[in-house]
Amino acid sequence: MTLVVTLRRNKPEISPEMKETGDRPVGSSMFCFDGHKTMVSYKAKSKRVVLLLSTTHEQPSINPRSKKPEIIECYNATKGTVDSLDQMCQRKTSTVNDVNQPSTVIPES
Repeated sequence: MTLVVTLRRNKPEISPEMKETGDRPVGSSMFCFDGHKTMVSYKAKSKRVVLLLSTTHEQPSINPRSKKPEIIECYNATKGTVDSLDQMCQRKTSTVNDVNQPSTVIPES
């Protein structure tokens, strides 16, 4: 199983260098490697850093056309599928709750 996910900046496990925007130029990337896991910090806007974690990518590769890390390209390509799955799970959860509710009431004679 592979994993490509976004991370929130408030996690204490993430080093401060990866979270801060500081003097980094917009469009810059920082990579961090730990075994088979890769984390990327991408500065998308002047005061915004996007953090992603991947178990698929092992090299710090950047797409030459978009100038974005391949991890972000992969996440953007697959997030629609994840959103669809989340919606289907939500519908299934709602359906299970509806089964327990009576749909018709039969008056006693």
